[in-house]
Amino acid sequence: MKLTSKNNFGENPLLSFAIIDSRSDKHPGWVSQAINSLESQCIPIEIIVIDNIGRGHTIGECWNAASREAKCDWVAFVGDDDLCSYDYARTLFDWISRIGKQRGKHNQRCYIYDFLRERIREKNI
Repeated sequence: MKLTSKNNFGENPLLSFAIIDSRSDKHPGWVSQAINSLESQCIPIEIIVIDNIGRGHTIGECWNAASREAKCDWVAFVGDDDLCSYDYARTLFDWISRIGKQRGKHNQRCYIYDFLRERIREKNI
């Protein structure tokens, strides 16, 4: 399993984003579009790409490898065919900060599932 990591601003990143590349052999444009959408984020982020072409590792093994590599406290996982709007990282970071303050200093854990559920409720999906 090969890991590639880069920071889009050259500053201390606020969030780490992990992409598991398991399909660029059949869909070469997908991963590059996902990476490009992350590179255009409006806050400093770290991008970690896990090479899993041939699917020699489970998704869990890849996620664990990305989590170990991450330099940030928070890791978001993006599909290799996902596109993120330019403010996705800012929205996620703001939400994490708000929930952390609400839950107090000793219980700052939150889950991306909660974030997505909140967004769905706001849009009445």
